[in-house]
Amino acid sequence: MTEERVPPAELVLRADPVDTPMLYFVVWADGPLARDLLQWNQEPELGKAGTNRKASDIKVAEYCATMLADEWQTNPHPVVFSETGWQEDGQQRLKALVKASLTRPNIRVPLTICINAPDESRMVMDLGKRRTPSDFLKMAGQSNTVVLASALKMLYNYDHTPRTGPEVWRKTRWTPTLQAEVLAAHPMIREGIKAATRSKHLLTVVPGAVLWYLIYRAMEDGGEKANWFFRGLERGTNPDELDARYTFREGLARASLVHRDWDSADYLGIGIKAFNAWAVGENKWVFGLRKNERFPKVISAAQSLPLQKILTEAELKAIGDATKEIKTGDKPYVKFEQP
Repeated sequence: MTEERVPPAELVLRADPVDTPMLYFVVWADGPLARDLLQWNQEPELGKAGTNRKASDIKVAEYCATMLADEWQTNPHPVVFSETGWQEDGQQRLKALVKASLTRPNIRVPLTICINAPDESRMVMDLGKRRTPSDFLKMAGQSNTVVLASALKMLYNYDHTPRTGPEVWRKTRWTPTLQAEVLAAHPMIREGIKAATRSKHLLTVVPGAVLWYLIYRAMEDGGEKANWFFRGLERGTNPDELDARYTFREGLARASLVHRDWDSADYLGIGIKAFNAWAVGENKWVFGLRKNERFPKVISAAQSLPLQKILTEAELKAIGDATKEIKTGDKPYVKFEQP
């Protein structure tokens, strides 16, 4: 005998209601209504938080074609407006309706609309075109968001997830809320991206940005050692002067051809080993990570030598010449040969 099932409506009515100001409407929407509602949509703008993501032209065109073909159906996924009035979801449906109305001015389609949604709900919406970690950063007014999203996740993994295998960091559960918390706690990671971009021909930007930030954080010197380390990576150092940065730079140039299976986390670990060696004046270190090697951590400021003891003679001379020029206005003599 089959057990009789209780209808969903009856089951839902048995549950305790949530006290919320949210309201849902299912209405016939036309072009003018869609245009008016879109006035509450904030297009993405660099440096401005609380914006919507960039609409997909492909998705708008797809929705428009469906509407013009009279195939748009009533569905439960709402166009969402927050407690403060701003649109949080559904801009592509509204833009498609506006576009469709240019062809058929009297077109109407059924839309479900939610008003008074909590402002925080934007962090858990995922309808239509899937929102990526980069999308949420764009909505918060950030720039270079694809790199920033990956760097934030790598930084979080370095701090919280033991890397026992190559797949461990990739499988970390990563949410928009967690991403926002990591960025709020480590805003200088954005400076790391700028520094790493200059040496991206050798070390890709994501591990480079995280490496710069980890050095900046550990050394507590305002980024001085991080910048000198990356300066040596970017421009190279005198091969006649033993320097871990030179070994790191040469190793990176070879690794792109030999170790194609290494991922970004591998390069971060090797970069940490290179910095640790440079920071203590050690020039003999192994480029690479052994199979069972524990993932390295950046040494502390107390373990590092003073900057003057780890820079090359050429770099110390450049600092001296620059200091002299600032104090006296005299430029160091440079001999130029006639062509």
